[in-house]
Amino acid sequence: MGEIRRIEGTLVGDSYRVRRLRAKGGMSDIFDASHRESGRRVAIKVLPQDKIRHSEYLARLEREGSLLRLAAGSGSVALLDSGECQTYGPYLVMEYLVGRPLDGILISEGPMLLDDALPIFVEVAGCLARLHELRIVHRDIKPANVFITAPTEGAQRAVLLDFGVSTRLAAPDEAHDDPDFDYFAPSVDRLTSRGELLGTIEYMSPEQIMAMHDEVGFESDIFSLGVMMFELLSGDLPYGVDWAHRLQNLHDSVAPRRIDQAVPGVPHELAELVAEMIANRRGDRPSSMRSVHDRLTRIATGLAREPRRPLLEAWFAAKGSNDRKYNRVSYAAPVRMMVNGRGFDGRSEDISERGMLLITRFRLMPGERLSVRFALPLDGWVTQIDAMVRWCREGRERVAVGLLWVDPPAEVTLALRSYVDLIHDPELPAGATQLDAENASR
Repeated sequence: MGEIRRIEGTLVGDSYRVRRLRAKGGMSDIFDASHRESGRRVAIKVLPQDKIRHSEYLARLEREGSLLRLAAGSGSVALLDSGECQTYGPYLVMEYLVGRPLDGILISEGPMLLDDALPIFVEVAGCLARLHELRIVHRDIKPANVFITAPTEGAQRAVLLDFGVSTRLAAPDEAHDDPDFDYFAPSVDRLTSRGELLGTIEYMSPEQIMAMHDEVGFESDIFSLGVMMFELLSGDLPYGVDWAHRLQNLHDSVAPRRIDQAVPGVPHELAELVAEMIANRRGDRPSSMRSVHDRLTRIATGLAREPRRPLLEAWFAAKGSNDRKYNRVSYAAPVRMMVNGRGFDGRSEDISERGMLLITRFRLMPGERLSVRFALPLDGWVTQIDAMVRWCREGRERVAVGLLWVDPPAEVTLALRSYVDLIHDPELPAGATQLDAENASR
């Protein structure tokens, strides 16, 4: 991830002012921005500086925009605008989501209860069924690409993200007359040499791993969703995570573990469905994502119990409704840590005026001191704060770390308090705290 760039205040196109860098990856950067006139908050996807003039990455971003336009209303992240500017090159403007990605919830909270997980399974399968009916294959289904919105944003949703390696399969008798979709744009398959992996290895179907592009279709998304369902319920994968081990299992046709072996008490119908979804042979998987959705819906209906509170309600609860002294709210941002002179990268999951929940690949010890560099909410200014590790919880290849600030500057505390209060009360002016509002009303 490297150093966090100071991009706050810059313009994307003529309409969007950047607040901060929200996420950084090898194929794209995501900005937290707002529309200059309406003030609407948006997320903007751009190419990294070293990829702006790379024809393959340009074509992939263009392809992603076309797919998102076609997928509008399906349960995927909404595309609001697109364009190209001199500073950042081509860009996609998407809805701004408040909440947490599923991988962060899994790492920090552990395996999910069935009652919490089933509604998510149903919603994601429904979204994918609608995409498949549009002949769109996502090809990178994993917890990190499913975002759970906060209850404060209305009805809680599971939103599918990142169509960067997605493609659209042409029907044999399809007429190329859809004015809203560029059928002649280069597909991701044609942009990729045979043998290059597209997606995330842990969730890939066997046909994806073998890079058999002509055979990667809707069944591959079914496989990936099945692996994700297994992991959310068990905290583990249905096969060895070691790359050589996985290849050997495929070579020997070793069947993946069953979810009811890993999690006792899983309903038989769900265990059978997951086993079919993660079958090594495509022909042994369910016939369609629509049938997966229908079976999940029947299972959820059959297990219906008392309504549970929204999954993230405790994370976004108002003051006085929980036992925490300081409210914490979702805040996703790249983080740079310095520990004993060594630099590490991670991302924040949530934040309060007293600390941060951090996701990283490096284990830290409770009581350990470190320096944390990240962009502040609201204004995007990059700050550096000393912190102490309160706790550390290891997940699969990731670690959740609870940090406590050590003597934070007063202006940083005020900025974080303002952000937390603004999330709880969107009617507050930006930069005002709840205490300011209460004093003004007296």
